[in-house]
Amino acid sequence: MTDTLISAALLADRYGRGDHMDGDWWWMALAMAVFWAAIIVLVVWVFRSGGGVSVHRRESADEILRRRLAEGEISVEEFETRRKAMREGGGGET
Repeated sequence: MTDTLISAALLADRYGRGDHMDGDWWWMALAMAVFWAAIIVLVVWVFRSGGGVSVHRRESADEILRRRLAEGEISVEEFETRRKAMREGGGGET
């Protein structure tokens, strides 16, 4: 019984001093840092890439007309004519 008590006391003393990891704590800290860095990089990448979801919405006729005017594809006169036609319910090209 004395041997068991001595063994228990030595074991408790070893764990009580904090040297139960024998100095191998650094690789676990490094692994944890690498793990969290990888998670953060993954989250940033997903958000910047749009999450893999295509979020293209269709342009309205007025937006298309404004874009074409801004890009110089149509003149101001043609823009006004087409815009007037859309508002009157024609909706088509003149």
